[in-house]
Amino acid sequence: MGLNVIVGTRYLSSWSGGKDSALALVRAREQGAVPVGLLNMLAESGERSRSHGLPLQVLRAQAEALGVPIAFGVAAWADYEREWVRQASDLRRASGATQMVFGDIDLQAHRDWEEQVCAQAGLTAWLPLWLESRTALLAEMLQLGLRALIVSARADCVDLLGEVLDEAVIRSLIERGADACGENGEYHTCVLDMPGFARALQVRLGEREYSPEGYGFLRVDLAEE
Repeated sequence: MGLNVIVGTRYLSSWSGGKDSALALVRAREQGAVPVGLLNMLAESGERSRSHGLPLQVLRAQAEALGVPIAFGVAAWADYEREWVRQASDLRRASGATQMVFGDIDLQAHRDWEEQVCAQAGLTAWLPLWLESRTALLAEMLQLGLRALIVSARADCVDLLGEVLDEAVIRSLIERGADACGENGEYHTCVLDMPGFARALQVRLGEREYSPEGYGFLRVDLAEE
């Protein structure tokens, strides 16, 4: 759901490193708003993102390619909300941002949480993709040249690890009954290129790890130049 945005509005992005946060950032910028900071939450080790399992160096490379500074919070689930609010508040004060952009599509519980924590941080939650068609959003991503690598996947989609999201992969997701955008946790992605990147990320695919439930994780590192 968009906002009536004044051109030049400064905004922060809740940055997972994946396709939905990337498209949300692009959508906000297309309305004339200016991205002034990214916020990513890391797991307790401080080495990988909590949501997508992306290493710190890849997330920093994405931010550098965008030319937007990135901040990191490190927290266990028990302290996640408090740390998120602290980091978002610090970013707001440092950047003068008034909005925080999220890539959620239709999970109401997520939106409720986002609006709550943004209020605590003195920000307004902005969800540019809210209630839009999955297939239309994916078609827009492909048309924009957004390249997203599948880096984690549920057991029923684990064969797609290491695939770049394209029409064939999207068709496969739909045919197997998965949510095309992965909104039910079917998969997560790492953005390798998108509008606004000064250069595409070159990555090296590493080991695959699997949970007892069969959820798969693909290690991705920056390729040496």
